[in-house]
Amino acid sequence: MTEEDIYLHISDALNIAKQLHHTNAILEVGSGNGILGISLAIILNDKKYFLIERNKKKCAFLQEMKCALSLPIHIHNTDVKLALIEGIDCIISKAVGDLLTTLNLCEHLVKPDLFILLCKNIDQIEKEIREAKKVWSFLQDVEVSDDSSKRCILKVYNICKINSARP
Repeated sequence: MTEEDIYLHISDALNIAKQLHHTNAILEVGSGNGILGISLAIILNDKKYFLIERNKKKCAFLQEMKCALSLPIHIHNTDVKLALIEGIDCIISKAVGDLLTTLNLCEHLVKPDLFILLCKNIDQIEKEIREAKKVWSFLQDVEVSDDSSKRCILKVYNICKINSARP
């Protein structure tokens, strides 16, 4: 990982943190090495964090980080489609896939007051939103990063799957 990569990861976490002040419980999908979830748990340690990761080795690393840093995180070694976590306000993700994939994976977790924050490259956003709106109804906001990285945070809310049955 280069110094520039580290800067981008931390920048993404700081940009997401700006939008989490009124939340209590955050679910990260596809936590990987935990750079997003762990960074957020350090920045905003008054929240509950649920990190979902399918890879056992990555979960073992996340568990070590949790213990070493005394973080308020709960690690789940499972597929997000099987995760049954109550009371989450927000879903975050950095690298699970495009918006449509993320919505489909998290369909069972969607509720009226939940919102999703995704770290994205600005040049992908319009296409991802257009494709997702073929299947889902939602509102969105895009916050472009202050730096020159072409990164942004996509916020999706008022989420509802469109009824596929035709009259």
